[in-house]
Amino acid sequence: MVKKKTQGSKSYNSVKFIEPYVLDWSGNRETLKTGTWWCYKGCDNCGYCTKLIQINGWKIPDDYPW
Repeated sequence: MVKKKTQGSKSYNSVKFIEPYVLDWSGNRETLKTGTWWCYKGCDNCGYCTKLIQINGWKIPDDYPW
């Protein structure tokens, strides 16, 4: 179900305003797998794992570490 966000007279679909956490992300896909919040098998702070899925069209990519 797509939720709507209303602001004034405008209404937005949730796909326009829901974003995974990516603090100071450079926009380079490979940097989602390195750094403080990087996504790797066994990570403790796996904040970027959801972004990897999002930029792959919400499908789990072949190189997804989990």
